[in-house]
Amino acid sequence: MFTHKSIRKGRALPVVKSCLFALLGLTAFPLAAQTTKGSWLIGGNAYARYEADAGPKGWNTNMNPTAGYFLGKNFALGLGVPLSFSSRKNTGNGGMIALINGQQVEISRTAQLETGLALLIRGYIGGGRFRPFLQAQPGFSRQVFKTEFRTIPERRYSQTNAAISGGPGLAYFITDHVGVEALLNAVYNDDVRNFPPTSIGLYFGLQFYLPKK
Repeated sequence: MFTHKSIRKGRALPVVKSCLFALLGLTAFPLAAQTTKGSWLIGGNAYARYEADAGPKGWNTNMNPTAGYFLGKNFALGLGVPLSFSSRKNTGNGGMIALINGQQVEISRTAQLETGLALLIRGYIGGGRFRPFLQAQPGFSRQVFKTEFRTIPERRYSQTNAAISGGPGLAYFITDHVGVEALLNAVYNDDVRNFPPTSIGLYFGLQFYLPKK
């Protein structure tokens, strides 16, 4: 019995050591990720939040598919298509009142759909498997708002505004051509009625790095 256990431990120890060295190798050494001139970047990131405070409750979701071309090492330029949707439902605890023709009217639900087109500017730092980057997306957005009331018909309106978003991020390259990332993204619209003009969220995404031919 003692000899059998000793043999099993002796066989297991090299396997554990091999796994540890493999993990260290994935994180400690640089790799030839395709962020060189002439490569392509295709992917996107997304963010979602559910608000469940004492007042209105609802979802806020944002998606940002992007495509870019590396004009130089670690520097890509391209296009993004920001998309977002938010919805709030009145729970009866206040906080959703509108002034219509001088009268206060209770709101039952609000919804906002936003689409846009933006220039993608992204620069990476360093050459390791973990690689920080900075991103900016100036462009424009189109918002469509719908408000439902308790006692009067719903109302809709839309508007187009200049918009810019961006912030710092961190990419982790699973392989030379695939990376996952986290982006602390701030969004600003120059004039969005009835909604806050700025928002900040932690976006998570997946990017594919296509090598130049």
